[in-house]
Amino acid sequence: MNFNKFISMFYDTLIFWSGWFVGYYGICLIAFALDTDTDKANNYGLISGWWCALYFVNIFKIKVLSSVPIFISHLIVMLLSWHIGQFHYHDPPEKLTVSFFFMAVVTRSFFFTSPVFINGLIKNIIKN
Repeated sequence: MNFNKFISMFYDTLIFWSGWFVGYYGICLIAFALDTDTDKANNYGLISGWWCALYFVNIFKIKVLSSVPIFISHLIVMLLSWHIGQFHYHDPPEKLTVSFFFMAVVTRSFFFTSPVFINGLIKNIIKN
């Protein structure tokens, strides 16, 4: 892999994360301003973050290959948040178990990265 492709994937990762942040925190701020329940605001934020990320993937033409660094970066963020005790999961275990890792960390990382896959799938269907 050449250096330009690596830089392109890095920029794609930053753009993707930006889409999630804009969608998630934008809606959460609006929901909190409207005095919405914290769980509802979080759920609205997740849905909006996902759609905003999908929109960013389409607009900025993020390639499916960029899902690898996006997925890995999200895994790292999830593991760090679990390590420092800020993991958004009800009653996370004290020690990281294999089942918890796959159920909570990997599953969330696939959900986080899924707009890239969905966009690639839809573009492939349209192309053919």
